[in-house]
Amino acid sequence: MWGYWKDIKSDYESKVKDPWDWVTHFENAIARYAGSKHAIACDSNSNAIRLLIHYFKDIQNRDFNYDIPKNTYVSVPNQLILSNCEFNFLDKKWKDMYRIGNTPIIDAAVSLYEGMYHDTFKTHEDCMVLSFHHRKIIKIGRGGMILTNDDGLNDWLRPMIYDGRNKYISYVEDEFESVGWHMYMTPEEALKGLELFHGEDITSHNQSKGSSSEYKDLSKQRIFKEHLVLKDKAFYNSNGDVVLNQIRIKGIGYNENIETFIYNKEKELDFIEKDWKSTLDSIDFTAIGPESNLVLYENIECNSVSLYSKDKFFNFLLDYFTENRLKHKFIVYGNNLDLKIKKFTYISLPFFLGDSWVYSQPIKERKFKKHFLFLNASPKKHRVLLYKSYKDAGLLENMYYTFNPNAQNLFDTSPLMTEISKKYPNTKKLESDSKLEVGNMHQVLKEYYDSFCNIVTESHFFKDSEHYPYATFITEKTDKCITAGQPFIVASTPFFLKKLKSMGFKTFDKWWDESYDEIEDDYERLKAIEKLTKDISKWSLDKCNRIFKEMIPTLRHNQL
Repeated sequence: MWGYWKDIKSDYESKVKDPWDWVTHFENAIARYAGSKHAIACDSNSNAIRLLIHYFKDIQNRDFNYDIPKNTYVSVPNQLILSNCEFNFLDKKWKDMYRIGNTPIIDAAVSLYEGMYHDTFKTHEDCMVLSFHHRKIIKIGRGGMILTNDDGLNDWLRPMIYDGRNKYISYVEDEFESVGWHMYMTPEEALKGLELFHGEDITSHNQSKGSSSEYKDLSKQRIFKEHLVLKDKAFYNSNGDVVLNQIRIKGIGYNENIETFIYNKEKELDFIEKDWKSTLDSIDFTAIGPESNLVLYENIECNSVSLYSKDKFFNFLLDYFTENRLKHKFIVYGNNLDLKIKKFTYISLPFFLGDSWVYSQPIKERKFKKHFLFLNASPKKHRVLLYKSYKDAGLLENMYYTFNPNAQNLFDTSPLMTEISKKYPNTKKLESDSKLEVGNMHQVLKEYYDSFCNIVTESHFFKDSEHYPYATFITEKTDKCITAGQPFIVASTPFFLKKLKSMGFKTFDKWWDESYDEIEDDYERLKAIEKLTKDISKWSLDKCNRIFKEMIPTLRHNQL
């Protein structure tokens, strides 16, 4: 993209009137490539860091936190100590680059790719430090560069790297501007850097030459023993993504995480923007690398478009990442498999599938004691109506069942639902008299193996304004059937089974009518499920045993 050296060498040579021009050309080439206004070449990444610490700390007289990853190159803590900076080590992961404490300084010694400066920084004064060591991407052997958009910093750095001199004025005629350092890049090094930059090995995105995993733990070195090791505020998954759900916000009277604010339904939590902003500002988002993201798992309940359009906290989060050039990294993984949204990146993901796999057993022939397993914890409308229908029809004797074992309040408080709840009281939990806890949600009870078919009443059934038009939400209820190798009828939103099939699962239309899945009228779909249940209840248990044997290849397929 930037031209090969053999093709553009003569163009450069025609513009070189002074040897220092090679340094300027190398600086300009890297600045254009990385997306910064200025690039200031110097003799090393380490000295570049020293220069910047001096500028921000001593020249601007500002206070910073200088904490650094415990796994980094030794020159970084060396420069901090030589600059009289107090710091601690952080137990944190980083990829390609990281910020030194909360300073404007980003150590990108192992990284070089197109647009890296433009895509990373959120403030005008942020600066990035590169390295051209023989183990780095551009292997000059020794050299560094500072990328910045700040005209004032650029003007200060120029004489400081060259003994306080102006490189284009002869020594005799020069009026020295300041007491500077001897830290400049030579024209010969810059020429070699230009040739390598325009070589075949440099692409728009080059392979990183380092991360936290490739550096030893400096906190274990005797010389650095006095520096504490602190836990990083951000939580990283195995991909190096920042998991936003795990970030804990301090300063608002309690220590809460994002999940609490999004999913809390029992109490109002104060939203104090300054505390959220200060916490997010303290996180080194540059450390996650260009290939990693800021992920929010919406995996507790299937939320709707209303959350993303009206919730003041969520919109603050979206605005924050937009303002800080991080929106392209912000990803919401949600359990609503039908939701389409353009405001940000939303990826449908059935979180619960596979969660109960620890309870799996080999699928073999069974002798059933009951026709159905019918478990209902929360008293939602479709569960109440099905329970009423089965009880009135005398079908409960063919089932292992529960209905509102935790004595929860009705989700629908209409007169009809209230009357039904009085007439049909809650039952006890199958495995014990205790309440059904979230930690037990993924357990597969023995009743899964003693009953032929599971009547799964999923979390969503009726169309409503909040989840309009529907939310296909696969939960642990369906997952446990797959784990147990148990056929199922699903009382959920229309086309639930169709969605399962699109994901590679097989259902049971070979043995019974699954056309209920395509009925969009909620009450008609419920009636079809009731009728199918009554039809199967007329089968003998011997027939259930025989049909199950036929189903085993399908059930095994679903477990794979």
